[in-house]
Amino acid sequence: MLQYSIKNKLNTQEKNDIFLLLEKTNASLLQYPEWVNYTQPGRKNIFITAYHPIKGLIAYVLVSVKMFHGIIWFGPVSSDIDFVPEFCKKSLELIKHNGLGLLSIVNSYSDEVRNKIIFKIADNYKISQKTHTLNWATVAIDLKKSLDDLYLNFSENNKRSIKKQLNAGFVVRIVENGNDVQALAMIYNKMYKNKKLKRQVKNSSKMFLNIQHFFKETSKGVIMGIFNKDILIGGVVIGYHGKTAFYHMGASNNDIKNMPVMHLLFFEIIKFLKSKGFDTLDMGGYSLDNVNNKQLININRFKLGFGGNIITYSKPIHIVISLTKFNIINYIKPLIFKGRNLFKQN
Repeated sequence: MLQYSIKNKLNTQEKNDIFLLLEKTNASLLQYPEWVNYTQPGRKNIFITAYHPIKGLIAYVLVSVKMFHGIIWFGPVSSDIDFVPEFCKKSLELIKHNGLGLLSIVNSYSDEVRNKIIFKIADNYKISQKTHTLNWATVAIDLKKSLDDLYLNFSENNKRSIKKQLNAGFVVRIVENGNDVQALAMIYNKMYKNKKLKRQVKNSSKMFLNIQHFFKETSKGVIMGIFNKDILIGGVVIGYHGKTAFYHMGASNNDIKNMPVMHLLFFEIIKFLKSKGFDTLDMGGYSLDNVNNKQLININRFKLGFGGNIITYSKPIHIVISLTKFNIINYIKPLIFKGRNLFKQN
């Protein structure tokens, strides 16, 4: 008989059990409680576990919640993939009393497993077919290729930019000291402000310092920086998911004119990851809907310039738990955000 639980806080034993399961299954950092707390502090986290009397923890999921909308990123996690649909069904039974309007399972498994999950829950829940911004694609770089083969597939613009940065004396290395982490946070803040984007966290310095500490404790990633005369001018956060390295976030100094910043950085990251035995570098997303967005077009071009392939993930599953709250998410929430933006502009 399996023992299920749902809670907002974990005890020490549960944290240890979850960490071991996540390591065993090469799960995404987005299912690590500490990582989510550091990078998405404004959200409420719900943890659901399934314990076997002999095998111990066999399934776990972290649900990140904000304003009636719960999101499961790259989950649920289980040592038995065939158990995932049943675990999803049981998780919904437990979570429906936690005030959610919509639960989205994003980028978790293959279409086959996705269809099994839908089949398992379709009789009891409405599956929303609404097109959503959580639909996901990425650019994957095959690190099993030789460095020469990889470089040959770089775009001419990326090659020129790399040479230009090398000639300028730029250097790439791991960001290790606190002052450089703080400098990256300042660059991150300024970049978001210049691009008029909303930051995920208010205290970026604390976030990057926590990420650095998390990587030191778990060996689950690295912060790499590019320097000009020992001054940090850009950096990225790379997380490790088994044999795949994942680009989570980054920033570059917008004050540097007529000189690309990130091209050499990613070239050196590719070298670094190859030396560590990684098979794939996931470039952290690719916009499929960028026709009128110059910024997204440029980001896509930059990522594809490293010779990777566009990978489209399985579509998210959007499960309506409460129709009233679902309507709030769809209709009232956008109006609230629009009103806030107008207020800020005035």
